[in-house]
Amino acid sequence: MELKDFLQKLLDFGCNSEYFNIKPIGQLNKSCCPNSKTEVIDFDATKDKLCKEKGFQTFKSCDALKILPKSERLDFIELKGFKQFVKRLKSDLSSSEQIDKQIEKFDLANKVFDSNHIMYSLIHDKYYNLEKCDKVYYQTVKKSYIILVDIELEENGIENIALTLEFLGEDSTPIEKQILSKLTTTIITKDIISSIKNFNQPILKSCKTIDDFYAL
Repeated sequence: MELKDFLQKLLDFGCNSEYFNIKPIGQLNKSCCPNSKTEVIDFDATKDKLCKEKGFQTFKSCDALKILPKSERLDFIELKGFKQFVKRLKSDLSSSEQIDKQIEKFDLANKVFDSNHIMYSLIHDKYYNLEKCDKVYYQTVKKSYIILVDIELEENGIENIALTLEFLGEDSTPIEKQILSKLTTTIITKDIISSIKNFNQPILKSCKTIDDFYAL
């Protein structure tokens, strides 16, 4: 079995067992991208169903999951709206501290770690038709973390969140650039992420570019 076959099998299992509820990004609870039509798995719903059935403690989870069999990839997607937060900030010395607290409160690294654990639990505990060799496939699948924001980026977005501020849109405000800069260091420096097999550097996308990103 190839990776694409495994991912399609996993996607079919999740849909048939109602662990995967597919809907447009714009219809996710409290979506910061209401106009996005890209279809994703409501991963908060997946988490809630699994935790209720298994009696697990409440996990943190990413907002959405995108399984891409043809690309042999799985994307965890986290939506973060910053526009209202930026409006509340003042361009003064205290803004940096407020941004730090806000991003720390998001706990992005632990969210993707727990999301990976949820997928691992689904595959090992509920995927009854899974063969032994299939369990290895999940470890080898490329996993990406998409941070989706409502702050404007340049037309091509940021393919790698570790890139520098020169790649941000010219229309971004100083506060917005400060937020995005801090996002670049919050996730990639967390040791907890290194434990996830085949985890790629996070990718930063805006509401404006996300549909085109998945249309490719």
